[in-house]
Amino acid sequence: MTIFDQIKTTNPVVNAIVTTLLLSLFGSFLSFINHRCDDINFIEIIYNLAYRVPNKIKICGKNCTNPTTYGELYVSSAYSEGFNAMVDYIIKNIETTSNIREIKELYSNSNISGREAISQFIVSQTKEFYIDADIFIKIINRKEDCEDAKKNSFQIENISIEIFSYKYSLSELKQYFDKILSRYKISIQTGRNNKKFIYTVEKVFLKDDECKLSRWNEDEFKSNRTFDNLFFENKAEILKKIEFFINNKSWYDEKGIPHNLGIGLHGLPGTGKTSFIKALANKTNRDIVIIPLKLIKTVSQLKTIFFEDTYTRLNGAGSKSFDKKIIVFEDIDCIGDIVKDRMKLLLEREKEEEVVTECKTQDKMLLDRIFLDPITLDDFLNLWDGVRETPGRIIVITSNFYSQLDPALVRPGRIDIGYEMKNVSHAIIQEMHIHFFGKTMKDEDISIIQPLFYSPAELVNIFLSSDFNETNYLTRLKENRKI
Repeated sequence: MTIFDQIKTTNPVVNAIVTTLLLSLFGSFLSFINHRCDDINFIEIIYNLAYRVPNKIKICGKNCTNPTTYGELYVSSAYSEGFNAMVDYIIKNIETTSNIREIKELYSNSNISGREAISQFIVSQTKEFYIDADIFIKIINRKEDCEDAKKNSFQIENISIEIFSYKYSLSELKQYFDKILSRYKISIQTGRNNKKFIYTVEKVFLKDDECKLSRWNEDEFKSNRTFDNLFFENKAEILKKIEFFINNKSWYDEKGIPHNLGIGLHGLPGTGKTSFIKALANKTNRDIVIIPLKLIKTVSQLKTIFFEDTYTRLNGAGSKSFDKKIIVFEDIDCIGDIVKDRMKLLLEREKEEEVVTECKTQDKMLLDRIFLDPITLDDFLNLWDGVRETPGRIIVITSNFYSQLDPALVRPGRIDIGYEMKNVSHAIIQEMHIHFFGKTMKDEDISIIQPLFYSPAELVNIFLSSDFNETNYLTRLKENRKI
């Protein structure tokens, strides 16, 4: 029975009029819908209702498992921030849904965060599950066995996280995902805000598929070393210079002087060069960036590494500017003649009858590349005071042969504080004694101890081995015997 049967009368004229009116009204309704809702695709709606085709976002990650030389397995991973954000969100909300019944450990020796041997959990069931109202997740895992050009076997695990919905549009799904990603980034940054890190160059030559950040290793910086528990001659004078640099940026700007600080440390092992750097990092609240020059072979490598400002994807792009870190060139003389006094080298070479150059076998493949882009002292100096300024920069160099360095490298303006860390004088022995035992050492005791004989590290070692007993400590010091 149709609607026309319900309103049909015995008068055919009335029936015709009613039918005409109904058809006109229906036509007007369709015309209204057509003009007011041009963006509605009725065919698509009907198709989706009939076949339940969801809107979907896919996020992919990858693990690669390689056997090592020693028979162990090394698992490297490539997870985007979005991938990590979804894995984190799912696991944190696992109790809000009853249809997640299986999870597994997602292990990696080295993730993008720079942390070694990390693990997290991921849902491993093949059946889809919902995590929020009208939003479903399906995780697809595919493994493939591969061989490289040298016939070495390895396994790649491709992990796909599918976020889909029958209710929400693709735009709404994207907004949903973006909120999860944003909250994840905030949580990561919140956990890192009050932390400082050490960034060290591990390698300079990268494979074609390696990200530039993979050359850096990140370790959290934790040290109780401060200038209050570090003892050396002229400490007050050096601290005055450091504090002036920290607190007077406006003065540098007003005078037109680059707001940079260069510190050159040299001295015997155990005299406190590394402790000085740690104390400086704590005082300035900065990260430490260690650049081992012995690894760097070309100018392009030197520039790329020196001007890096991110270090890991967990940091915001460009967030590690020069005013937030201390650049450390350890054992700067390890790069050879480049930084040595050029006049002295010239005189030495005039006396030589011949120069013999030997190359190790493993370096021969790099020679062409290195010779095309060799590092010179001028290249090194241009990093410090070239056209590209680096405001707020602190550079520390350490050297075993400071007197042999080229004067252009250590001149004022590049190195503002040049300091030799020495073995302890009687004055420093007294300061450390007060620090250890809360009282001064008697004159008759200190006069027996040979000045400039012990290093600060040796005094600490003797203090610890004496079971913190003052008598035992003094007896051992008076022996004037090296550890």
